[in-house]
Amino acid sequence: MERAQLPIAIWVLALFTVLVPAPARHPALLPPTVDCPGPVHITADKYYLMGDFEQAAAIAPSPDNELYAQLARAWATGMDPTTRPSDALIALREAAKLDIVFGGVWADKLLAKQRQIAPLAVHELIANGDREGAEAAQHVVDTLGE
Repeated sequence: MERAQLPIAIWVLALFTVLVPAPARHPALLPPTVDCPGPVHITADKYYLMGDFEQAAAIAPSPDNELYAQLARAWATGMDPTTRPSDALIALREAAKLDIVFGGVWADKLLAKQRQIAPLAVHELIANGDREGAEAAQHVVDTLGE
């Protein structure tokens, strides 16, 4: 019985990722003004909003620091053009889950990259004889569209 619940949980998470709209862009994404008085203190949240996940991990308190570090690794792997498409797709899906934890500011960019990578992953997995992996990647293609 336990095994039947895992695919349902994955399906629910996939639907949630696709169907829940990304939150409105945070005003902190606007460029800082030139006339800021005194030193500027940048928090982990602000580094996240700027897309500098490694720096966010460096200054965030525990356990957020580990989540930011995981996001940084998944983002780097998923966005790296030299990563195999199947590995990139897995990393991008992980990055999308972690992005939701911090507000989902990067959801649009992650979904766009998944749309780009998923068809390539399907072809790679079929060529490698991984039928189950190809079906899972095809499900992502069908869910997200091309």
